[in-house]
Amino acid sequence: NGRFASFRPGGAVYDIAEDRLGYLWFYTGKERASRYDGVKFRTFVEESGWSEAQVNFVYLDREGYPWIGTAGDGVFRHNGTQFPGFQAAADLAQSRVETMYQDREGNLWFGTDSGVSRYDGTTLTRFEEGLSRGRVTAVRQDRDGDLWFGTEEGLVRYDGRRFTAHDSVRSRIAAILED
Repeated sequence: NGRFASFRPGGAVYDIAEDRLGYLWFYTGKERASRYDGVKFRTFVEESGWSEAQVNFVYLDREGYPWIGTAGDGVFRHNGTQFPGFQAAADLAQSRVETMYQDREGNLWFGTDSGVSRYDGTTLTRFEEGLSRGRVTAVRQDRDGDLWFGTEEGLVRYDGRRFTAHDSVRSRIAAILED
């Protein structure tokens, strides 16, 4: 409408994403994820399914659904009315979800403190073996289809069959880009 809306999240805004309905989602750290519907802001905390765990990110999948990754309660997808989610007991590698990525095939990858999990739309599969580099902080698929995982201790490649650590990189990887 050409006017500014006032929003005071109680802290910094770290990320903004627009969902399939045109709502804006704001990740504000702490335990907060807020949504702006064009008229008013709504902050989601307890009714969302996560407790007081810090929100680590807001990620939009290809269908435009927002996913909220937390620092202790797992990951949750807003389906328009609720936040169904995955927690460590349901094959999520760990309940602290650091990053998320959707590959070309539509699989969702969740990077956690203890490995990664892949959700194919039906089944959640945990991958820990071969991925022994600590907390997964970044995920990216390259042009050949291989997945790369940035960790606290370096870089790991997954070719669809096995994980391979790259010993030439032995430091924290926060982001992965392909030129």
